[in-house]
Amino acid sequence: MPIQAPALAVTETRRAVRDLGLVGPYLGTQIGRDLDDPALDQLWQTCVDLDVPVFLHPGIHGTDGPPLDPRLARFDLELTLGFLYEETVAVAQLVFGGVLHRHPGLRVCLSHGGGAVAWLRERWERAVEVRGWVPEWLREPGAFDAQLGLLWFDAHTGGPASLGLLTQVFGSHHLTYGTNLAGWDAPRPR
Repeated sequence: MPIQAPALAVTETRRAVRDLGLVGPYLGTQIGRDLDDPALDQLWQTCVDLDVPVFLHPGIHGTDGPPLDPRLARFDLELTLGFLYEETVAVAQLVFGGVLHRHPGLRVCLSHGGGAVAWLRERWERAVEVRGWVPEWLREPGAFDAQLGLLWFDAHTGGPASLGLLTQVFGSHHLTYGTNLAGWDAPRPR
């Protein structure tokens, strides 16, 4: 979709869902603007109005600009760390940036268990309590967990320990099956 022009992205999302029967939009985590940019509110609201989920998946840094960190080019860190970084930043933008607050019916699923969000949940909860940049509405009792509870995560996390942590932190009711058939990290037969 032409995400660089949000009004066109709205038109294409409507066409894709209504005319083509697609389930919902798939977006990268790097789209030339932050996910909480108010220019995207019309797209988020369109997804709510159409009652379709959004799937977010990272891409390789440097595809549309300079790499985030050239060191990630070694040891496949772009795939094993860079993707998790992107997914984690996406969750932060959706929650702390108020996207889910402004569009409470928005359903977003993040690939790879949402990056490091399960591991960071307690640290972020503490930040909500003490950091001055946190909006007042997010400081209300239970608001932070309620916002995280609006997200969905694919269960393709890499292994049983990381999937166990994700399930422990968020429960199984907001996990969806995920796989990477034919990818380097596709599930192995046991």
